[in-house]
Amino acid sequence: MSAHLHSSGALSGKNGVAQGRLIVVVMLNLLITLAELAGGMLANSLALVSDAVHNFGDTLSIFVA
Repeated sequence: MSAHLHSSGALSGKNGVAQGRLIVVVMLNLLITLAELAGGMLANSLALVSDAVHNFGDTLSIFVA
């Protein structure tokens, strides 16, 4: 029988970097979404508010990925 090992030593550093980048992207997208929502509400702009909702959906998609 051959030994079958699941070693993630070389990949664990890359996964940590990718996870950190994912968190940064989600936070930036949330910041943009909140700013757009606030601007849309202040300007009474349905287009900005709807785009903020769309961006929030994108944020959820990025988070799930």
